[in-house]
Amino acid sequence: MDHQDLFTNSFPYSGKLYTGYYFCHAFSGSEVLKMIGSILGETLALDIMKVDLSMKKEFLAELKACRAELKADKTEFSDSKKMITEPELTSHTWQGSLAESFERIRKNMKASFHDIEGKQISDVLEKIDERIKALNGEIHSLGQEIRSLERKIEREKKEARNKE
Repeated sequence: MDHQDLFTNSFPYSGKLYTGYYFCHAFSGSEVLKMIGSILGETLALDIMKVDLSMKKEFLAELKACRAELKADKTEFSDSKKMITEPELTSHTWQGSLAESFERIRKNMKASFHDIEGKQISDVLEKIDERIKALNGEIHSLGQEIRSLERKIEREKKEARNKE
């Protein structure tokens, strides 16, 4: 088995390097293998980081869409609150103990509506906003790490080419 076969069979991500064959013939010994292994490991880490970044961006888009939909639902929910008090009960429409009981039920429903609209939905929106902010930070940080690792890999490839 020659050096090219050894390299190709040992390192399945060899297409990402300058060329394994070139490195193996330019050098001999463990120095070459260490350089190749280092570049391959960093390239694999880079690929994993890029997949992670892509997944985070996709999740962020879904989270933003969810937030927009929830915000629209909150508005629709708020608009329907007025239906609780309609029709207004007067002495001409309905009165007596049943009317009073019905008014208490309406009052309780209005309080529940207020709790759902004002507290529960707002709390969920706040948590979504916090997660969006955190995710934006993670995406920014990961993007910087990716750019840094790309520069490092390029420097190492350049260094390996200069050693020929």
